[in-house]
Amino acid sequence: MLTRRRFLKNSAAITGGVSMVGLAVLPFLNIAVAKIHYSKYPWQNGR
Repeated sequence: MLTRRRFLKNSAAITGGVSMVGLAVLPFLNIAVAKIHYSKYPWQNGR
């Protein structure tokens, strides 16, 4: 029972860490996607 509770706590910590990493990586992903998008479609780069 204790191991199961510990496993649940570890999985919760892992999911929390993954979500934090995802939140940290998301802006960089958006910037990369925007750069790729503008390099593919230069006529939309008028901003």
